Amino acid sequence: MVVIGFLLLPMSHSNAQSSIQPKQEHKRSPQLLRDIYIGGNPERYWLFTDTKQAPPSIISSPSDNPPTWGTMVYQSYRGKGWNLYTLEPDGTESKLNSGKGESVYPALQYNVYQIAYENDGYGNMEILSMLDVGGGIHRLTNNPAYDSFPAWSPDGNWIAFTSDRFGNSDIFVMDGNGGNIAALTNSPAYDSEPTWSPDGRQIAFFSGRTGISAVWIMNSDGTDQHQITPGPTALSPAWSPRGDNIAYAQDSDGDNFYEIWFIDLDPINLRKLEVPSGDHYDFWAPTWSPDGEWLAYISTYWIENQGQW
Repeated sequence: MVVIGFLLLPMSHSNAQSSIQPKQEHKRSPQLLRDIYIGGNPERYWLFTDTKQAPPSIISSPSDNPPTWGTMVYQSYRGKGWNLYTLEPDGTESKLNSGKGESVYPALQYNVYQIAYENDGYGNMEILSMLDVGGGIHRLTNNPAYDSFPAWSPDGNWIAFTSDRFGNSDIFVMDGNGGNIAALTNSPAYDSEPTWSPDGRQIAFFSGRTGISAVWIMNSDGTDQHQITPGPTALSPAWSPRGDNIAYAQDSDGDNFYEIWFIDLDPINLRKLEVPSGDHYDFWAPTWSPDGEWLAYISTYWIENQGQW
């Protein structure tokens, strides 16, 4: 049995002078917002605000992927292909009209409330954008390659993305209208999942160019590419809006179960997110709230006595 969900945790910060305390109304136990059933399986939406107990899921559905924030935007497989959905703070969920084909990996640009996402309705995976969540759809890429993992720059003017138009996955950048496409990496290894620093000057991504999957950083023009995590396997970097650390998923002991880790950038320091872990839990795809106070991620739980996911 697979139990997959989005987990939302308030983050603590070691610097007391810069720490932002959770709002008073957030200090309460997990609250069930909605309980519905699809195909006989319960799907629950939780608001989690108490770090003293095991984190429940915001969304638990067999095939959901990371939400973005404000109004949460996420992808889900509901038996008829992958589609984009929104979830309001009150638990109201809506399916978005994201065009023909299947749509995945939404990235929300908060300044103008615009979504960039992957869509396969043109014969291959392209990147599209949608204005005002549910508004007009604009095709940003038009290439026979596989274009994926869009990420908005903080000012909303640029989108970093992954493409295999050089024969393997590299990091590219384009403006918000799909123009001025430029390659930032050109490596024989796999480079993917870009994430911007809050000031827009750097981009983190994961790469396998040293023989292991690790988190790398480069300047936003592609210069000064260097590895910042030692491995053994690191994926899905997410730069904190505060700029002081990067969250990522790592299989630290080689058992194919991932945990959420942070790398503090000044000074460099690695630390693990203390949540239930071990043979029963698998955590990946961290996603920050815009203020840096909350972190969401996917969790899979292994039901040992059933002997299956």
